[in-house]
Amino acid sequence: MKGDPPRRAAIVGAHVVTALGDGLAATLSALLEGRSGIAPVAGFDASGTPDAVAAQLVAAPETAAADGPTRVETPHGALLHRCARAAHGEGRGAELPRETVGAYVALGMVDSPPDAMDAAIAASAGDDGAFALDRFFGGGFRSIHPLWPLAMLNNVAAGQLAADLDLRGDNLVVTSEADAGVRAFAEALGALSIGAVRAALVAGVADHVSAAALLRCAERGTPGEVLGEGGGALLLEGELDARARGV
Repeated sequence: MKGDPPRRAAIVGAHVVTALGDGLAATLSALLEGRSGIAPVAGFDASGTPDAVAAQLVAAPETAAADGPTRVETPHGALLHRCARAAHGEGRGAELPRETVGAYVALGMVDSPPDAMDAAIAASAGDDGAFALDRFFGGGFRSIHPLWPLAMLNNVAAGQLAADLDLRGDNLVVTSEADAGVRAFAEALGALSIGAVRAALVAGVADHVSAAALLRCAERGTPGEVLGEGGGALLLEGELDARARGV
């Protein structure tokens, strides 16, 4: 890019979805009122996990492209798109040259939906009706949908986001755990500071609360840890460029 690289970054678009609300205003209002998003786990039987509480989203986020080609979409990916699309639109990211906008995405673990293996398990039943491993490898596995493995790859969700918003600049996908978000944010600021990108979309989504996520939480040996679903996105731009565009 020509000229001196921007040394300061401005937030020109932002959106979050949390257990307290959809959007910054709703979440902040709930926090100021002292409301909590933490409650007993809902949506599946978590009775086998002691004190199973989490901050879960009340409603599933809308998908980004309902009328597009067949997509590998999960609640994880839909939440990423919901936040990133809103932040990108608020910051008028479509006005920027597509090759100058980077994408820096941090994503938590993606667990397979419990029913994704139902057809394969049914096709692998032995004569007594119980699951038989030899029948699974003998042909039962063919009942697994061919796109099933892709649904658990974080770079697929990030790639679909970049395609939807036509982002063709520098990019990065980091997973998982809380420090992934810090890393993605730092990489975006670094790219802006040296002029590698003119603007940077930074987005992150936490682990989806599931039986597997609760088990991982318990095995970490951190009593009192609460899983929290949610996501957020920022559109960052060099301050001088942002002022010149009037955003």
